[in-house]
Amino acid sequence: MLQRAGIISLDILPELEDHNNPKNRKSIKYKEIDGLLVKISSQRYAVFQKSLRCVKCHCEGSYFAIERPNQPENAKYHLNLYGLNKDGKEILFTKDHILPKSKGGQNILSNYQTMCEKCNYEKGNKIEV
Repeated sequence: MLQRAGIISLDILPELEDHNNPKNRKSIKYKEIDGLLVKISSQRYAVFQKSLRCVKCHCEGSYFAIERPNQPENAKYHLNLYGLNKDGKEILFTKDHILPKSKGGQNILSNYQTMCEKCNYEKGNKIEV
């Protein structure tokens, strides 16, 4: 379960991409957003910069939620991408490994794609063509 502290627009994406550039990787990893310290260095943001759309169902992410796990209390905030499905229900977007790690896939940008949580769960560790 996640604790949500706010919602922000996708306008922050260029700034997130800048902090995920390998040249800047040692730079600032957290940013104050709405008075909260939020982690802004994550490979997910580079994936979302490439595409905000689920490669399978084509739903599109439309905003970031500032969230952290309910436990432990000292957990840092991060940004999760969300959108609405055709029924108007909120859906979480994830970074999916095209070639699953369990099948030798690497943690590199060219092996990532954007998927909604439901499609990613259904895909599991299958290789889809």
